[in-house]
Amino acid sequence: MAKCNFSIEFNEPIDGLIEKAKTGITAKGGKFEGDTLNGNYAIQTQLGSIEGSYKVIIGAVVFEITDKPFFVPCGKIEEELRKYLNPSIPGLA
Repeated sequence: MAKCNFSIEFNEPIDGLIEKAKTGITAKGGKFEGDTLNGNYAIQTQLGSIEGSYKVIIGAVVFEITDKPFFVPCGKIEEELRKYLNPSIPGLA
């Protein structure tokens, strides 16, 4: 069951956004598997692992966090994922 769900809008080619996310996550020791349609990721934090999946819909990436440390709020996870993607138009879908 998902612990968090949110969307990040974009207006640039999705392949570039996915590459940004993959590079950012793996550079910090995380795991990223996926393509321009969907995938999975895991990021290790000092408080524990954050795991989830994503799927791409028209104009947005929908994230589902399936596991996270209790003390890490969903808003902080969303903020960090936005940093990885750095979309041209930030905002929730």
